[in-house]
This record gives sequence, C-alpha cells and structure tokens, in this order.
Amino acid sequence: MTPGEINDSEYVELFLAEARENLETLNTAVVAIEANPADRETLDQIFRVAHSVKGMAATMGYDAVAGLTHAMEDVFSLLRERTGGIDRVAVDVLFDCLDMLSKMVSEIEAEGQSKADPEPLIFSLRGLVRNRDRTPEEIAEAAAEASAG
Repeated sequence: MTPGEINDSEYVELFLAEARENLETLNTAVVAIEANPADRETLDQIFRVAHSVKGMAATMGYDAVAGLTHAMEDVFSLLRERTGGIDRVAVDVLFDCLDMLSKMVSEIEAEGQSKADPEPLIFSLRGLVRNRDRTPEEIAEAAAEASAG
C-alpha cells in the first residue's frame, strides 16, 4: 500500500463510525419530532441525515441500507410538505426504520454485510404517503401486516 492510500477495512470502519453517529442524530431527531410533530427544522434534519446515510451506504455497496434510507428520504421529503406535521404512525415507522438500520450496521460490522430484509419497512414507509385517505389506525394495521409477513 502506498502512502496516503486507504484500504477497504479503513473505509468500512469510517462507514460504521459515520453510520452510528448519524443513527444517534436520527434517534434524537425522532424523539424531538415525536414531541413536536410539526417541527419543520427537525423534519428537514431527518431528511438530510437519511440522505447522508443513503449516499455512504450506496458508495460502500450496502444496497439494503441504501434502499431503506432512500425510501425514508423519499417519504420524508413528501411528509415535510404536509401541514400539521407528521402523525404518530409515521413516527412509529421511523422508529422501526432506525431499529432496522441499527441492526443492519451491526451485521455489517460483524459479518461484512447485512442479511436483514428492509422491504417490509420500505412498504410501510411508502404506505405513509400512498394512504393519505386512510386513517392512522388502518395504516398501522397495514404496516403491522407487512412487518409480520
């Protein structure tokens, strides 16, 4: 290795450190949005951090992490446009996404790749936007069915 060259393991360590820092920021932001669902600044922060994680994951080839954060970014981009903030169901789905991302990062650290399947959560995220005419209870029920199946 030549001076100044970074090996793959150093990139992985950098990704893991950045991902954990971003997950901590997201957890704090979600707790804040839970307390104040109309806080536009916090919604913007969630969007920005999800965008950062998506870019890092895509660059490293962690497609499942990139896919989940891409869906989070898409959905929260649309939810930011709604008046009155986000509802409880969206906050719950976001907490589920953070749990999944944490699990995926831990798997990457332990095994070099994540085997977790974020598709049920991506489905739930998209349902938050797609189901504007459904009640929060109906959306929660659909999300629970998606997670179970």
